[in-house]
Amino acid sequence: MKYHSILLVIAAVFAVASSHAADNLDQAVKKLVAGANVTAPPVLPPVSIFSHAILSEDNKVLLSGWDGALRAPSDNPFSQTKYHLLTFDDPSTIHTVTYPPATGRVELIKISAKAATATLTATELYGGVFTNTGASGSIVLTLPAPVLGMHFRVYLTVAQDVDINAAASTQILVLTNATGDAISSAATIGNSIELVALSTTTWAAFAVSGTWTDVN
Repeated sequence: MKYHSILLVIAAVFAVASSHAADNLDQAVKKLVAGANVTAPPVLPPVSIFSHAILSEDNKVLLSGWDGALRAPSDNPFSQTKYHLLTFDDPSTIHTVTYPPATGRVELIKISAKAATATLTATELYGGVFTNTGASGSIVLTLPAPVLGMHFRVYLTVAQDVDINAAASTQILVLTNATGDAISSAATIGNSIELVALSTTTWAAFAVSGTWTDVN
């Protein structure tokens, strides 16, 4: 009988969670159990599998499989505005995506137009592509301190000069002769460059196209 009652309580919990999405599921369980003549359900293991979801021990949804997508939420498991949404194109056959046994980042290529001088952020420098589309004059892109593995590209779509300025105490190797120096492009459409962070103090230039010169 206790087992049957617990199942009824769990069913009621999901009803309460649906009508009061802001309530924490764990709190809903405690409220219902406190008012019922049943034994409290056992503590969940570190990870539990429910229909369409994987829950952590504190009932936070780690992954939700509703609507054919995976949702990895923020600290608030019921947030409707803060979560990572992973969607999949309808496959034509079986496809396998293999992740290596290593720690790292999954990078997305994002193309950003910089029409004015800007300081680039660290998150922009993992696979980012920057153009000077819309620029009416020369612009300067200032880099943060490099982090091993950062890499980005710059491509001129407008015949305006683009300077790439290294942070203090860091250097763009070969193309500059001192730390903190910038490199400057010719004002030519099609000039491009890729920079890769080799350490916390150095950048290396790959796939250089056109003219890029040292600017002290």
